[in-house]
Amino acid sequence: MLHQGCGAHDDFEVQRDKFEFPDNFENLSSDSQRAAVVCDMFVNSGFTVEMIKRSLHENNGNVIRILITQRVLRDRRRVYGKSILATERRVRIPAWLIKEPSPAVSKYLPQHKREK
Repeated sequence: MLHQGCGAHDDFEVQRDKFEFPDNFENLSSDSQRAAVVCDMFVNSGFTVEMIKRSLHENNGNVIRILITQRVLRDRRRVYGKSILATERRVRIPAWLIKEPSPAVSKYLPQHKREK
């Protein structure tokens, strides 16, 4: 489900369609209260990230970070269940397939690479 009118971040996947304030809201730290307000504005009131940023004098990064940590938005930076480093994407080329560099290029290579 995509959040309607989310401006530059309209491709974020919203994971929650309803947000409820905690029962002990008054006892929460100021950061936790702010996170609850951001989530309520985004989920229940339909505010965009840009509107929340302007209302609470925050930057985009902080608003989005709060929404990700509260599991309102799905974090696109990682694939859940898999390590980012699990798959090597570079192709390894055997040394015998690599051609000898041209004379114009070889003069810029270190000395040990030029000698055969």
